[in-house]
Order: sequence, then structure tokens, then C-alpha cells
Amino acid sequence: MLSTINSWPTTLYLADHTNCTWNKRQVLIKLFFHPHSGQRHYQREQHGVKLLIDNQLSTPALLFAGTLDDATPVLIFDYLPAAQTALERWTSFDTDQQRLNFLKKLMETIAKQHQCGIWQNDLHLENFLISDEVIYSIDGDDIQQQSQEANGLSRKKRRDNLALLFAQLPPQRESLFPTALAHYGHQLTEQSLTDWATIIDQELPLLRNKRRANYIQKSFRSCSEFVRHNSFNKISIFRRDIDPDLLVALQADPDKLMARGKMLKDGNSATVVAVEIANKSWVIKRYNIKNWWHALKRCWRPTRAWTSWGNAHRLSISQIKTPQPVAMIEKRFGPLRFGGYYVCAEVVAPNACEYLLDPQLKSKTKEVVKEEFVSIFKVLQQLKISHGDFKGTNFLIQDNEIWLIDLDAMSEFRSQSRFLGKFQADRSRFLRNWDDNDLLKQWFDNHLP
Repeated sequence: MLSTINSWPTTLYLADHTNCTWNKRQVLIKLFFHPHSGQRHYQREQHGVKLLIDNQLSTPALLFAGTLDDATPVLIFDYLPAAQTALERWTSFDTDQQRLNFLKKLMETIAKQHQCGIWQNDLHLENFLISDEVIYSIDGDDIQQQSQEANGLSRKKRRDNLALLFAQLPPQRESLFPTALAHYGHQLTEQSLTDWATIIDQELPLLRNKRRANYIQKSFRSCSEFVRHNSFNKISIFRRDIDPDLLVALQADPDKLMARGKMLKDGNSATVVAVEIANKSWVIKRYNIKNWWHALKRCWRPTRAWTSWGNAHRLSISQIKTPQPVAMIEKRFGPLRFGGYYVCAEVVAPNACEYLLDPQLKSKTKEVVKEEFVSIFKVLQQLKISHGDFKGTNFLIQDNEIWLIDLDAMSEFRSQSRFLGKFQADRSRFLRNWDDNDLLKQWFDNHLP
């Protein structure tokens, strides 16, 4: 029995964790089933893998390349036991020292590729697997080789490639980049990469903005991660890995599903309930149309469900915690929009006011969370993102980490001057949460950017 471990528009990854073998070896199978582009992707993948193998760079062994009986192209790779993607490894770390040590190892892997004139066109952490502490490069479709120079890949191409990787790491970790960059330079006996550090620092905001915008656009269309259905009276978008029981209930009648749930908020503009399906908890937020005048004013604009969906992915790609969005339904009458539903995982945790004003909580624990608030404010300031409603109930605290909720008023700005006004409004609203605690309010006023 084969199990699907990943699925893309043009390819399907299959593996088995028990008894899928080829010539007595446990394997991973990659099928290229798309009728038009499958053969092209198969050839590019095979070519990229061959580049890695020919240059003695770590990649899972390619055991077979050919076609099935129905002419579907297939590649069979050696299966790496207990493998993690570099992204999974990165998110498991608790300290900056762990992150830096890992970044150094990754820099060594990338430096070897660059020395061979090889680069990954879309370099990101999920293009690497770690097994037995060896870093393997995967996704040969993305591997390219530049004509050899005296020192491998050109300096500009190497610098741009590293900038692309750094842009995908959280802005909170930028202090690690100079040391990681110096370690990369040491692998290639570069005398100085000071100019690189300056240029990369200038490029990061643009690269992050582009990456963020691309991911938000991706979240609104069918792709490897999401499915979109359009009809005359609604648009629905959901994650491909959504719980099937939740999906069936949402597609059948979201209001009926909400009636089964626990009421969290019953307002005129929005109704929020928590529902439990198959021992998992979800939050459904229905954005209501109060009257015909309200409907007329809003029908040409994206619904707040639509806005929340986009903003949730804006935060997740920026590695700012928010409950995972799993579905969005927008009611339509042709091009006109009339309310909608936003569905996310439930995070059961105290809000910021409950947490920081709890007299039973240790002061050392509170200090950690307070510093985390400062970090979030700095990242939002760096990315020019305004939440729009920084009341204490819109922050949940779980395991000393802060989760942002209620995202329908969030905006991202290009103009620094327009953003600063919104940022100051966010800051002032946040400080008002602590009007009854002068010490806490003063601490935040002194430390927030």
C-alpha cells in the first residue's frame, strides 16, 4: 500500500513507511501525471538530480528513471528514514544558538553547490531534507547550473541566491545572518563579504514583500496547498489537508454546523462559534449583513471573511502566529458579495489581559511574554503591517507564544507615512489595555517601538 506524502498540480509523491520496496530497497516514487507538462517536469527533475549526482552533492539516490505501462513518467528515489525538511528542523529550535548552528551547516551545503556553479532557482528550506544529520538537496526541477568560472557561480548570483534564502527566515532572526554569511564566505575562502551584508540588507525588504504578496495571491487560487470552487452564489476556498468531516459539513450548510457549536460571540456584525468534529476544535466566524443598506455599501468590496483569509496567510508567511486558517466561504450573487464565513483551528488559551494581569503567574514568565510583544511590534513595524484593533482579547498566549486573532481590519502599507499613523493608533490602543496597571503600561510605553 502506497501513501501520498505530497501532491502538486503536475506531480505526485508516493512513499510507503512499511513495505514499499524496489529491488529490496525502501523507496520514494515521484509520478509526473500531468498530460501536457508532466514530461517536461520529469526531464527537468531528472536533469537537476543528475547535476547534483555528477558534482557529488548530497541528494537521495536516484534508483530508476522511466515510464509506467501507461507512459506516465516516473522517478524512484532511495527513501530517507526519519527525514525532516529544513523548515521542520528550523521551527523545532528553541534558541538562537541552535538556529545559528543549523544555518552554518546549511551555508556549507549551499557553498558546495555554488562552488560547482549550481544554484536553486527558488531556494527555500523545504528544498532540503535532513536524515542522520546529513543535509540532502531535493527538487531537481529547481536545480540549475551556470557555466563554470574560476570560483564557481558568479558573485552576484551567489549573493542573490543567499538573499532569497534569508528573505524566507523571520525578521526576528536577522541578527544571525552576518555570522552565517561569514561562515559561507569562509567555505569559499572569500576575503570579505561586508559589501554583501549591506546589499542583502537592502534587498531583504523587497524580497520579503514579493514573497508575501505571491503567497497571499496563491492562497486565493487552486494549487498544491489550496482548492478553490467558484459558483454563481458563492466562492469557497479550503486547504487540501482540511479535515474531510469538517469540509462535508461546511459544504452542506455552514449555518447548520454553527448551530451545533458553542457560542463565543453573538454580535450584529459577526457571529463566532467553536465546533468540534472528530475530536478536533474549529472556530467559525460568520460575517453578517445587518440590513439592505449595509449590503449595498459592502457588496462591491471583498468581504471581511475574504480579508481575514488573506491576512492570516500574510501572518503565516511572515512566521507570526495565528490560528491556522482552513476554509473561507464568500456568499455571492454573481459579482456582488454578501457576507461570508472564515474558519480556523481553535487555540484555547488566555488572552493578553487575562495572562499578564494574572496575580498567580510568575513574574519571570510574564517578562518573557512582554519581550515577545516587543518583538511582534518590531516585526509588524518592519513589514508595515497594521492590525487595526490591538485590544487585549485579540492576543492569545500559549506556551509563552503570542497568537494574533481577529484579522479583518489588518492592512499592509507601501507608504511609510500612511503606515506610521496606523502603527501609532495600534500602539495607543494596545497601551489602553493597561490603563488599570500603571507599571505594566509604563513598561510597554518605554519598550515598544
